[in-house]
This record gives sequence, C-alpha cells and structure tokens, in this order.
Amino acid sequence: LGDMSDADRGGPSGWCGAYGGQTMRVLLSESRTYRTDSIVLAIGEALSQMAERGGLPALSEEEQVGLVVLAFERETNHGGIHCFLTGLDRSHAPRVVDALARIEREDVAARLRVLFTVLGADESWSGDDFARKLNQLTLEETSALEEFDRRYHDHAGGFADRLLLFIRKQQ
Repeated sequence: LGDMSDADRGGPSGWCGAYGGQTMRVLLSESRTYRTDSIVLAIGEALSQMAERGGLPALSEEEQVGLVVLAFERETNHGGIHCFLTGLDRSHAPRVVDALARIEREDVAARLRVLFTVLGADESWSGDDFARKLNQLTLEETSALEEFDRRYHDHAGGFADRLLLFIRKQQ
C-alpha cells in the first residue's frame, strides 16, 4: 500500500493481521491501534469476502470504490497497469478512474484517462475489452503503458491513507 508507515509518522505500529469477521465499524476503530495499511488490507479482505458471497450488488457504492482501488493498487504494484487490465481483477477497469477520483487521487485518475484515450477506450469498454486490446498494442500504446507505469511508480505513493479517510467519511 506504499504509504509511509504510521510508525514513521509517530502513529500506531502494530499489524492488524488477517480479517477475522469484524464489522467495518470495528475495523475502523482499530486504526488507533494498528497501522493504516494493515487496516486497509483487512477492509479489503472483508470487501472481497462480501463480494464473493453476494456479488458486487451486495456492496454499497462506497464499498465498491474501495474494492476497485485496492484491486488496482495490488495489481499495478505487482505487475504494472498491464497486470491490472489483463488480470483477474480486470472487471474493475471500467470503474477505476472514477474510484480513484472519489478517494481524491485525481492525479492518478488523470494519468489513467490519458492512457485510456491512447488505447481508444471509452465508457462502454468492459474488463475483457481492455484485455483484448492489450494483446494487440501498437508501439505508441506500448509506450503509453510504460510511461504510465514509470510515472505511477515514481509519483503515486500509496492509497491507504486516502482510502481509509474515504471509508470513514462514508460510515
């Protein structure tokens, strides 16, 4: 999750550990005890389990934002934007720009808008459309993907603080 650790800022230094069925309210209250990134990971596990049980409609709009942002960050940190757009979480690709803007990461959302324009993507594209496109890239499109990854890794930082703040505002 890439943020400076809470301990580095003089905050909590404990690790929350795996999600154990706590409510969102309990998880949020534990942020005084545990590191922000560990709380956000536990929240991500909770959201994933809820989505697995009931599908995306089982999640509120705000919970879906959290799920999308966490999938984007996990996959992009793991293997770049290509990994996010072609991997298991590619179904979130059509919503990622809006989700990032909603947690006030307009800088990353703006870079994605530029990349999606280069790829020829529009609002009607599904995750599978992105995956198909990335199997047939032009040199210009390949360069745009590489540029996104370079700038993302140089400047994006993590999303844990912003995502936790967003989730708190929704409770």
